[in-house]
Parts: sequence; structure tokens; C-alpha cells
Amino acid sequence: MKEGRRDAPQDKRYWSYAWRRARIGFLGKHPTCVVCERLATVVDHIHPVTQGGEFWDRNNWQPMCEPCHNAKSSSERRKKPKG
Repeated sequence: MKEGRRDAPQDKRYWSYAWRRARIGFLGKHPTCVVCERLATVVDHIHPVTQGGEFWDRNNWQPMCEPCHNAKSSSERRKKPKG
């Protein structure tokens, strides 16, 4: 079950048909990772949704490969204030 995985997104919008279509369209127009220029497979929210970033604002999206996205997400989790 994906929802039980530690790395699975908690926001149910990531599993929606609308997001899948938007993601495919965005990656079709922006196929390379903004960090390493490899093939992008992830649409990253520049300002994380969990920290107030807008989910559907395409200006808040950037294409990333999975390793670069995982590194960014890990860094964001470490910086997140506890409380």
C-alpha cells in the first residue's frame, strides 16, 4: 500500500487524475532536471505545499530527477522547525 510508505505523499491530490495529467504535461514541456540536467521524472514544488506553497501554481513547480528531488526533500525535512 503506497500510503503506508514513508516517502509516499500525504496530500491526496498527488494521486488525482488532474495531478497526473498536469505532471505529465509539465514534464513534457520541461524534460530536464533543474539541478543536474538529467531526465526529470518528478514535478517538485519549489516552496513545499506543507510549508505554505501553492499546490496548483505552476510558478511553484520545477522539474527534477528523483535523486535530486530526494536530496532536496531530505534537506527540507531537516530544516523544518519542530513544534
